Amino acid sequence: EEYYEYILVYVDDLLVISHQGAEILNTLTNKYKYRLKDVGPPTRYLGAIVGRYDKNGHKTWYLSAEDYLSKALPVVEEHYGSLNKFKADTPLPPNYHPEDDQSPFLKDDEISLYQSFIGTLRWAVELGRIELTFGVSLMSRFATAPRTDHMQKLIWMFSYIKRHLDSKLVFDAFTRDWSHISFLKHDWSDFYPDAYEPIPPNAPTPRGRAVQINIVL
Repeated sequence: EEYYEYILVYVDDLLVISHQGAEILNTLTNKYKYRLKDVGPPTRYLGAIVGRYDKNGHKTWYLSAEDYLSKALPVVEEHYGSLNKFKADTPLPPNYHPEDDQSPFLKDDEISLYQSFIGTLRWAVELGRIELTFGVSLMSRFATAPRTDHMQKLIWMFSYIKRHLDSKLVFDAFTRDWSHISFLKHDWSDFYPDAYEPIPPNAPTPRGRAVQINIVL
C-alpha cells in the first residue's frame, strides 16, 4: 500500500515517519554525509517525551509534556507558593467567565509573568496537553491587561497540571464506531451558505489508510 513518508526537521532535530525509517537515516548518513547523533526510535521531540504505550496488548505511541511541565511548576511555586492550595480537577473552574472579572489590574512585573505563564501553557498544548486548549486560549485574551483574579486562574491551571502531571496524548490506531450515538449533524455551509473553499489544483493524491478524527466535547 502506498503512503507518504515524512522527515520532520526542526533546527537540528529530525523525526522520520516511515516503515523504513532506518533506511532513510542510513541514506542521509552514507549518501548525503550528514553526521547524525542519538539515532534510534524517538524518545524526545521538541521538549516532549515520546514513547510506546501498551493499550490492551496493542503497542502504540504517546506524547507527554511531563518533563517540560515538571520544570515549569517550581517556577510558578517560587512566585505564588504551593500549588496544592487548589483542588483543581478541571483546567478552569466550572462556569468561570474571565470577562466579568473586576479585580485590580496586575502591575507591570506581574503582567510579564502572566505572559510568560501563558507561553508555557501554550507550549504544553503543543506537546500533547490538548485538554488545556480552551482554557489557555480563553486566558490568552487578557494577556495585555490581566487582572489579579486572571492570574489566580492561571495558578489554578498549573495546580490542575500538577495533579495530572502524568497525563499523556496516546495515538490510538483503532477506528471507532460511533454509529450508536446520535450526534447533532451540522455542516459549515449551514452557517456560511455563501462560502466556497476551492480545492488547490496541485493538491497531492491521498495515500495510505484514511484517518478518522474524533472530537468529543
